[in-house]
Amino acid sequence: MISSQKRQADERDRISQLPDNILHLILSSLQTRDAVRTRVLSKSWDQTWNSFCISDFDLSLTKSWHEVGEARHSMTSASEKSPLNFVHAQLAKQSNHGHRMQRLGLSMCPKLHNPKDSLLHNCIQLALQCGVKELDLNFQCSRLRCHGYVVFLYNILSATTLTSLSLSGCMLSMPRLPGEAISWPSLKVLSLTKIRLHEQNISNLISSSPLLEKFVLVHVAGLRNIQLIGFTKLREVKVIDTLRYIVKTEINAPSLETFWCGFGTRNCQLHVTPAHNIKVLELRNCSVSSEACQELISRCLALKVLIVHNYNWKKIEVSSSKLEVLQLYANGIEEVILDAPCLKSFQYTAQTIPPNFSMCKTSVETAALNLFPNYLSAYRFGRMQEFIGHFNQIKLLKLQFVCGFINFSSVGLKGEPPPSLLGIKHLELEIYSSLDTGDQKKEHRNYEALLDGLFWICHPESLMLTCGLGSNHEFLKVLCKELMDKVERQHSCPYIHQNCWGCKLKDVRIILSGWNEHGKDLTCRTLLDLLPTLGSQKKKISFSFKW
Repeated sequence: MISSQKRQADERDRISQLPDNILHLILSSLQTRDAVRTRVLSKSWDQTWNSFCISDFDLSLTKSWHEVGEARHSMTSASEKSPLNFVHAQLAKQSNHGHRMQRLGLSMCPKLHNPKDSLLHNCIQLALQCGVKELDLNFQCSRLRCHGYVVFLYNILSATTLTSLSLSGCMLSMPRLPGEAISWPSLKVLSLTKIRLHEQNISNLISSSPLLEKFVLVHVAGLRNIQLIGFTKLREVKVIDTLRYIVKTEINAPSLETFWCGFGTRNCQLHVTPAHNIKVLELRNCSVSSEACQELISRCLALKVLIVHNYNWKKIEVSSSKLEVLQLYANGIEEVILDAPCLKSFQYTAQTIPPNFSMCKTSVETAALNLFPNYLSAYRFGRMQEFIGHFNQIKLLKLQFVCGFINFSSVGLKGEPPPSLLGIKHLELEIYSSLDTGDQKKEHRNYEALLDGLFWICHPESLMLTCGLGSNHEFLKVLCKELMDKVERQHSCPYIHQNCWGCKLKDVRIILSGWNEHGKDLTCRTLLDLLPTLGSQKKKISFSFKW
């Protein structure tokens, strides 16, 4: 009888009978505090957790960890109820059982956990004894200059098993050690964020990692020069310095494929050789001279993705036979010259359209314009139409407007748009107002004219907006009213000979996420009635047009 009951219980609990690698996969999909709770299910689940090789602990969420301790109080000693003590106990168990560890992540608030605490260093030592390969320590410093949180990390200087090391939000305290004192023969990823460390020690850390493939340096205080010389396997480099310490960056990595840099406002010398294998290049708020950046771009023969975020350049010229994605954030730029026959995606963010823009024939199918003019006039709308006209194969157009005044008459939009714009099939729109949202400012936002201008530029098959985002709510009201008005007087429109878009519109269908699944058609009148009930809910609304 007992054996029969046991057999039935075993049949009901088939999950516990799965192999350890499958159970570990299940635990990896859970948050750590939820994975810990599985220990109370049975002894087998407790053993599964103890042998789990990936652990990420966010010790700043003390309330969550107290809940974990209360849920398993029968299996936990009082000392384990402290978050850091709990981590130490788990690592000790893994070390005693000889389990190997793939990853350890510790995220803690210095106000709650002293980085100098010997218990923290004991945890790191236990992880190293378990042969941890990926170590991530984050002290959650909100300030860029983290001088007060001192961490002594001598025990990781000779961690031969480490393949990835990430440190964030602390000041590393160590003497000026010779390069021989540091040995990371297996390290492939090194990430230092909001760190303060002597420049010579940083150089030693880098030079002691011959297999380095990815290097990230963000807001490191005290560092003036960066040298990455002779790293044959280095493929990705990210250097951000808004603290304006760095004055020179020199990189020699023949396998480099991704380079991301930003140097604040101080003039910085940048030397990257060779550059023929770089596929992704991002220059964000880069104080390097425009000539040096243009020269670097020209040497990136394999370039596929280029992102330029700079408001000081007056001219940018890009000539690349393999470039597929281009993003320009360049307010005040006066001239743009593009020669990229394989370009597929283009994004431009600025206050106005550049006065001089030239582009050779491309295969761009997706274009995004993020414009924030103070005043959107008929002239500027015409300039935008000319700008979009350079993309002769565009299918998807994304427009974002951030402006205070939209007050022009559609009469100012003269002539027929070029045939290339009539080929635009899909239009996505976001509207934000730089003015107050009160009624006293609404007269400055003529959404009727904006709608006329959009449908003068193109007759898309679909128009997508997100309700509850920016000023889209107000524009949706105008759109619904205009559509109802155009449909009602379609056969008696007085502007039928004046390029009126309402005269060319045959039918419209509206799709609101969560509504059309009931099989009901959504009309403009129904949507108008629904808008007040949606409030700030972000729901996608799609208009399908038949012209």
